[in-house]
Amino acid sequence: HTSATAFRTYTPHAAQKPPPSSSSKRAAFNNNTTGCPPPEPPDSNAAAATARCISQAPVLRHGNESAAAPWTKELSSQASKNASGASGDGYADFWRCYARIQICAQLQLQNAQAWLPTLLSSINFWHHSINTVIGSHIQVSAFLCVLFPESVAPVITIPITFSVNAWKKTKEHGKSFAEDPEKFYVTTPIYYVNDKPHIGHAYTTVACDILARYRRLRGDDVLFVTGTDEHGQKVQQSAEKAGKTPQEFVDEVSQNFRQLADELHCSHDVFIRTTEPRHKLAAEKLWKTLEDKGQIYLGFYEGWYSVRDETYYKESELVDGKAPTGADVEWVVKEPSYFFKLSEWTQPLLDFYEKNPNFLQPAIRKAEIVNFVSKGLQDLSISRTTFDWGIPVPGDEEKKHVMYVWIDALTNYLTAAGYPWESTEAKEKAHWPASLHMMGKDILRFHAVYWPAMLMAAGLEPPNSLFAHGWWMRDGQKMSKSLGNVIDPRDLIGNYGVDQTRYFLASSVSFGDDGDYSEETMLTACNGILANGLGNLAQRSLSLVFKNCEKTIPEPPAESDLTEKDKDLLSAAEKLLVSSEEIMASNQLNRFCNNLHFFTKEANVYIDGEAPWSLKKTDPERMKVVLWVVLESVRRIAILLQPVMPGAMGKLLDQLGVLPEERMFKHLESAPLQANKIEKPQAVFPRIEVPEVGRDDAVSQKKKGNEKAAASKKTT
Repeated sequence: HTSATAFRTYTPHAAQKPPPSSSSKRAAFNNNTTGCPPPEPPDSNAAAATARCISQAPVLRHGNESAAAPWTKELSSQASKNASGASGDGYADFWRCYARIQICAQLQLQNAQAWLPTLLSSINFWHHSINTVIGSHIQVSAFLCVLFPESVAPVITIPITFSVNAWKKTKEHGKSFAEDPEKFYVTTPIYYVNDKPHIGHAYTTVACDILARYRRLRGDDVLFVTGTDEHGQKVQQSAEKAGKTPQEFVDEVSQNFRQLADELHCSHDVFIRTTEPRHKLAAEKLWKTLEDKGQIYLGFYEGWYSVRDETYYKESELVDGKAPTGADVEWVVKEPSYFFKLSEWTQPLLDFYEKNPNFLQPAIRKAEIVNFVSKGLQDLSISRTTFDWGIPVPGDEEKKHVMYVWIDALTNYLTAAGYPWESTEAKEKAHWPASLHMMGKDILRFHAVYWPAMLMAAGLEPPNSLFAHGWWMRDGQKMSKSLGNVIDPRDLIGNYGVDQTRYFLASSVSFGDDGDYSEETMLTACNGILANGLGNLAQRSLSLVFKNCEKTIPEPPAESDLTEKDKDLLSAAEKLLVSSEEIMASNQLNRFCNNLHFFTKEANVYIDGEAPWSLKKTDPERMKVVLWVVLESVRRIAILLQPVMPGAMGKLLDQLGVLPEERMFKHLESAPLQANKIEKPQAVFPRIEVPEVGRDDAVSQKKKGNEKAAASKKTT
């Protein structure tokens, strides 16, 4: 309304008016058309051409057709090169066409009308920040509506509505996503290479990948790191059993983890290995820094140690003579060791937890760690001499000590961020501190106590937050090799599909709690939620378009053509990003998935109620409106679900005709669904059919597992 007010004095037949004085020509032009000069397009040639044409508008508006000829010819030449926006420089194309319409409008409305399709098409190719798009979109759209109320207003009302809504959200949040991208550095723990990867490894990696992909779609500067921990006594023992050198062993097993990440379609930026030279350099630098600051001394260690956990335990922590994890422990008899002065950091850590309430997530983990630290910390042994597979301690005169596996392993987070940094400028550009370290709850203590203490002691910032998720069980039982119920994630990918597996892992467990895998819950996710929910919604709406709308998605409807039910669904769709932001701020992946699933159910209820398959006979125009509303909802769901199911959502957006460059979150508002040609729809989520034999095998395996567990209890 505000923009349109500035255009009300525009008169198409301005040639009948006497020409204004030369000093007021440009002012009159601006006041009577756009209200302010249009911004210069980024392309220098296009900018010059457009500026020259616009500068002649005061002359053209008074009917000097001969004077207009060279300028309209130049603009025609510029715009015809990219009339459909195919060059990708849609922003420049838009302003060329806009200037052409302005000039033509001074002479004859019919000429301007002919250029409208090119202009409206080029709107879809804007690639600049959402604020620029919104401001230009509202201003230009209002001008066109005044010029051509009958032909333009119905077509462009919905885009204006989207722009205004996006503008409101931008004002509420203070900035758009792309305007000020944030650094986001997320890590998995580096996985220990003494065995092949299992579902727990897949769970952590997929969770971090979802967060990384989500932040990239926001426009943030993301660093996603995963990798393998390749030193330590346990690795050396496993290599000996395999008849290989430690390096040969870790090269082989590390590749298994790398391949699994690829098979899960993970988008990590760095795969770090602790046997890399760059990591050795970083670990040595951190050690020397701590030593220079008086935080390391040489002494002797005597106490309980678990090889499996690579952890020292106090006598008071043992449960029935074993580690709290159930691992065997052995008594280490007075072994020489370097120590980190962890005891000095008891109170600083407690102060840090209090000042950073979101550092430890979920909340239950914070209580555990605070309770542990409050009892007082002992100095930490950080070297070993009983094996040699590790990074040698720098400056060790006897050359017997290797770094304790956890100080070696934790330093990987610095290594991947470019540590040690060569300059202050390099440090400022680095992705440090880490935004989020994610790990299983069994290794939280190392990350929540040892790691921040070492970083603070070295004068480095601790990570912003840690998230410790739960363990996976199977049919209510803890997974173990002895029970034969360990799940290989590659089996899930092979049986159900990679995107279905990713969705199941993300959606089936309240993130932070323990998860329980069963075939029934997996099939519910694949068939009940994906195939019957989003898959069915997309398939039937696209099929109706293919059969009844000349294989073309209907044009965005005018506001006046929308019913209250239409508006309600579109309004709910617009709110999805805001609710997603709130949910993902606390890493609640299951809530994120469920929120979109609930909206999908709303959309299915809507299409069932409107029954477009019946409308094709009674009210075909209403059918088109319903189908556009449904498919616009599907577009929004698919864009938001890309982090969880990148492959499937990419295929769905392809079927909708959504361009790859219009799939960022900013495009939820700035690029509503257009009248795209479509191919014959293909099912994105085919139903998973499990043979009866497979079901019997699954039941049999579950029964055997229960029998083994019962026998184990009797023996105990």
